[in-house]
Amino acid sequence: MRGLIKAATWVSVALAYAMLPFGMTVLSAARNTQSREAKEKRYAVAVAKVYKGSLVCLNTAGYLVPAADTAGYSGVVGVADETVDNTAGSAGDLWCRVISGRAFRFAATSITVAMHGALMIVVDDQTFDDPPGAHNDIPAGYLVERISASEGWLFIPHGGMIGGVGGGTAGVGAVRYHDTQITSAQLKALAATNIEVVPSSGAGLAVVPVGIHLYLDWLTADYVQVNATDQLALKYNASTEIMEIGAEAQCTALLEAVGVDSALYDPCDATGYVPEANKAIDLDNNGAAEYTTGAGTLSVRVYYVVVPMAAFT
Repeated sequence: MRGLIKAATWVSVALAYAMLPFGMTVLSAARNTQSREAKEKRYAVAVAKVYKGSLVCLNTAGYLVPAADTAGYSGVVGVADETVDNTAGSAGDLWCRVISGRAFRFAATSITVAMHGALMIVVDDQTFDDPPGAHNDIPAGYLVERISASEGWLFIPHGGMIGGVGGGTAGVGAVRYHDTQITSAQLKALAATNIEVVPSSGAGLAVVPVGIHLYLDWLTADYVQVNATDQLALKYNASTEIMEIGAEAQCTALLEAVGVDSALYDPCDATGYVPEANKAIDLDNNGAAEYTTGAGTLSVRVYYVVVPMAAFT
């Protein structure tokens, strides 16, 4: 834990240094540089009421909001150290002190002892959960001590630096994942009715897949495609195809003539497309026909990052 806190502190210092104004000359003498503990920060509040002791995030505009399972929100940046009511003002009129770099005791939904050290996700502004894939997977912090299935100690790094490397709003750029289970009926109608496998990221943000894992829980019969040319694909909702998953032979091996449970992993080679803002990612069957017969559930895990679209517009 001490090492994690120390690492987060050094990242805070590095980020602060990177934000120094451009064009300053190099030092020619010693400099008396101001410093402070990074555990307490102040954030401009959205048009919202933030309660002392609540989990807080940043919205897509960068303003502080009560933590929620809302697509596009940053990871948790800390715990509010005061109650601030900005519902009668404009975004940024009021500011709120936020504490991070500590473990905080919060309610949970279904945590187990096996989850110690795991990244937790936001349910609401006083509740967290393990990442089940049924939420928008907003990072909350790390479980350092389970008290019960419905309560635990959550470590929130300095400034909410949760997840992988990323710039901009906390949580943007971190690798996340989203799980979806596709029933036999849904799989056999996939060409006509695509299934969402990653929710939209919010205004000004795009979801970019970095890998996909498919697992077929085979039951009583293989899937069959009347016309050959199996091909599963990822696409932006009602829009551009991002990539085909594996090769046709790999899709065939996953779903047809297998007789056993099977799996397929494909690191995304999304060549030749442009990320699209505020779009969900769907799974599509762009083969020659729908699958017929077959029984078994297809589990889909998509690894992805959320990136700002400013540089692409």
